[in-house]
Amino acid sequence: MPELPEVETVKNGLTPTLLDQSIKSMDIYRYDLRITAPKNTKQLLEGATIIALDRRSKYLYIHLSNKYTLIVHLGMSGTLTIQEIGTQVRKHDHFILKTEHKQIHFNDPRRFGFFDVQKTEDIPNLKYISNLGIEPLSDKFTAETLHYIMRNKNKPVKNLIMDNKYIVGVGNIYACESLFYAGIYPFMPAKCVNHSAIFALHQAIINTLKNAIKSGGSSLKDHKQADGKLGYFQHNFQVYGRKEGPCFKCNNKIVSEKRSGRTTFYCPNCQKM
Repeated sequence: MPELPEVETVKNGLTPTLLDQSIKSMDIYRYDLRITAPKNTKQLLEGATIIALDRRSKYLYIHLSNKYTLIVHLGMSGTLTIQEIGTQVRKHDHFILKTEHKQIHFNDPRRFGFFDVQKTEDIPNLKYISNLGIEPLSDKFTAETLHYIMRNKNKPVKNLIMDNKYIVGVGNIYACESLFYAGIYPFMPAKCVNHSAIFALHQAIINTLKNAIKSGGSSLKDHKQADGKLGYFQHNFQVYGRKEGPCFKCNNKIVSEKRSGRTTFYCPNCQKM
């Protein structure tokens, strides 16, 4: 599933192509995805100029000159890729947005993603936006903030940093990697993590996400950058997907445990209970 680094990578890739461009046409092939798009989406977008691109959690915002915003969520398998004008619609394309020079294809085989159009000023009050937690790459995400979030929580620390009510966009891959770098046992109750480990985790989350963005995200199954290329952060994984492989720090075997429907990878020597 695309997480914060993958969506940020897509945003960064689309910006040079879309910024200040007028939308010449919006061809929609399916409205009823995880959320049904407004029936007047085409009318709201065509003729408007794209004035900014932004990201909130795993949602991509394409802000328009008419004070509306196209919101895209990539779901489990969605991609937004830049294509040449005249590129034919492909299977699982749900919309094609055309500017004068390029066209953008939203493709999602599993249909867990969606697109929506809302007044820009109304976005913070949307049901799927209003309860989102802090952005881990924002100035508001400090070690003190993380400590405040974790205090008095019995929830395992990994579950907590993946909970979008508290911190957005981390996801399973980046939680596993961040906890490894911080040397924290993933299933330790959050309230039991000491201050020095919290400071280490805070920095590990930031560094892991930034490094993933620099690498174009992680391409395990479906993620592609806006230019269609794969991300390559998966080549830097320390623990994720490396069950039985040697720990790069201590040479002990990486183990995996499945809890709450998610598989967690960690080093039992470097991340002691």
